Amino acid sequence: MDICQKTNTYLELNSFWNRLDLSDVNCLLARKKKIKIALGTDAHSQTHLPYMAFGISQARRGWLEKDDVLNTLKKDKLISTFSAKVH
Repeated sequence: MDICQKTNTYLELNSFWNRLDLSDVNCLLARKKKIKIALGTDAHSQTHLPYMAFGISQARRGWLEKDDVLNTLKKDKLISTFSAKVH
């Protein structure tokens, strides 16, 4: 996480029910270090899309708020966030 913080790297919380790769403890640590999280479904078919609910629950257990999650940013804010990384 220290390297993510130094390099302005984002992390993914994989929402697939048997993965949930970023634990609630690590979600909280990322938040404290101001590391943005992207929620992903790891969906391989449309039937997997509802698994996003597991990732949302994991993020909530880790005390992530709207501004901590890339997926919740408005379009302009998301574009400016990614643009800032390039420069």
